[in-house]
Amino acid sequence: GSITTVINENYGLCMAIANTTTLLLNNPILNVNIRSIFGDSHVWNIVTIDNKTYYIDNTWAITRNKNRVERALKQ
Repeated sequence: GSITTVINENYGLCMAIANTTTLLLNNPILNVNIRSIFGDSHVWNIVTIDNKTYYIDNTWAITRNKNRVERALKQ
C-alpha cells in the first residue's frame, strides 16, 4: 500500500495509487486531493484546474481483469 511499491514494483492498492498520483501531479497549477466515500473501501483523486473539478481514478486500467490495458500495472 505504499508509493514506493507503486513506483518501483508497478502495483499497489487504490490508496497507494491515489497517493502516488497526488505526489506526481501536485504543483502550483494543479490542486490534487484524495477522496473516498464513507463506508467505501475505494479511493481516488480529485483535481482542480482553473476552478474546474475533475475526478481521476487511476485504478481504472490498473486491474487484474481480462480487459485491462496491455502491460498495465496490477492493482
